[in-house]
Order: sequence, then structure tokens, then C-alpha cells
Amino acid sequence: MKVMGKDTFELQIVINDEKVSGVLGYRFHEKDSNEGLISGELHDNVLRANYHFKSEGVNSTRPVVFKLMGDQVYEALPNGADSSGQPAFNDDDAKLKYDVTPYKKIPCE
Repeated sequence: MKVMGKDTFELQIVINDEKVSGVLGYRFHEKDSNEGLISGELHDNVLRANYHFKSEGVNSTRPVVFKLMGDQVYEALPNGADSSGQPAFNDDDAKLKYDVTPYKKIPCE
């Protein structure tokens, strides 16, 4: 879980070899929130996944990237957007930039 001000973000994942699945939620205070499923692959502690979610009644998919470091997870920041408006991330894991505030491990509810 990551809390920034009144916004709360939650990530729950299951890792099976290199395959990863789970739930991701972005709960923004007084703004549209969304929650959905992620599925992707983990290589060298970098998770590249697709996030399938519903927001304002519309089903969407977008890429997400996370770095797993012990009991903390850092969300990668996109370099920009591709031609369809989707977030674009550097293909070179070493060149990815991450949000400075990590998700911290908490007991599952």
C-alpha cells in the first residue's frame, strides 16, 4: 500500500516463477478512482504488466511497470505516451525512473 496525502494505492500480487498476476487499485481523494487486474512477467525484480481496469464505466488496459525491492515496491514513471496515448516506458530496465514514494508491505485484509 502507498498513501500520498489523501490518495491511497494498493497492489496485491502473486508470483509464480516469472508470471505475475494480481490486483491494483488507485483511490484518489475526490477524483475518479479505478481498480483492476494486472498480469505480466517479472525479470530481475522488474515487473512489466498490463493493467485491466474499469473507470467511469469504461473498460481500459494500460501498461504498468514496478521494481520489487524487499518489502517495498516502486512504480515506474512513463517516459511519455505512445501514438495511441498509452504510457510509454523505456525498454531498458536500467534506464527506468521510479516514483520516490514506495508501496510498503502490509498484512493482507
